[in-house]
Amino acid sequence: MSIQHNNGDDAKKKRSVSVFIVSIAILGVAVGGIAACRALIPTTTPGPTPVPLSPAVEEWINAPTSPIIGQYDYEQTLAHLAAAAGRVDVLEWLASQGVDVMARDCYNNTPMCEAARFGQLDVLKWLVSQGADVNARHNADQTPLYEAAERGHLDVMKWLREQGADVNVRNVDGSTPMFKAAFRGHLDIMSWLKDQGADVNARDNKGLTAMFWAAMFGEIEAMAWLKVQGADIHVKRHNGQTLMFQAARFGNIESMAWLKEQGVDINAKDNAGLTPLDVALGHNVKAWLRANGAHESRAVSDELAK
Repeated sequence: MSIQHNNGDDAKKKRSVSVFIVSIAILGVAVGGIAACRALIPTTTPGPTPVPLSPAVEEWINAPTSPIIGQYDYEQTLAHLAAAAGRVDVLEWLASQGVDVMARDCYNNTPMCEAARFGQLDVLKWLVSQGADVNARHNADQTPLYEAAERGHLDVMKWLREQGADVNVRNVDGSTPMFKAAFRGHLDIMSWLKDQGADVNARDNKGLTAMFWAAMFGEIEAMAWLKVQGADIHVKRHNGQTLMFQAARFGNIESMAWLKEQGVDINAKDNAGLTPLDVALGHNVKAWLRANGAHESRAVSDELAK
């Protein structure tokens, strides 16, 4: 845990000693509770409106199972932890003490991302009222809406959209919120994203679509829904591999069976001449493919015959 403040250039200097502060803070909270924690907060930049330390806030920070302990490896602040826990009261008190409630951890996660990840809508509303950016990105270029899509928080997504969040935002790999909703099987979120203009055939940097992610994790209902919405069932990624390759590589027999029923070629070849059987994971997956007429590529067959 590190305590960070809005002190202009001083904020940059404090990052260089974050490891030291983290060690002292963890020890202080464990031994001295809130008094030790407060002693670490410089008083040169007090918050605009002092907020009394309520018993509820003090209890949360002093609790034996407090989430504070063990979070310092990510340089997360109390603001991150309070946001994840849905504690607006703690955030209000922290802000009144001059703590930066928009601070970033070592992965550039903001309290906004933590709140979205854990479905804490009241926290999101409070943070935005304090000037937080609804499209703030962390190191993987994921926004709060992206985080909410993966974890199934439709109410959070709807509110973020009303505040101007982008439903087609792409992360560092080029994937969109539709990808994450598909691999988690969140049909309600997928439907809502489509209504908001999300592209069911959007491709990431490797040519994958949401259908690939659903096939990877055996989300048959998500695959069926995507197909009805116009997703290409015969789509190929940049290396020429189809959905059947994806399902075989990740050992998902249910996905392979469904794809076969839809007419996806079980013996398709990629750009290197490989077939789904060549990349299949696990003996049972290979056995299923062979039982359904799959063959190795010639190159693999020749190698096995040696």
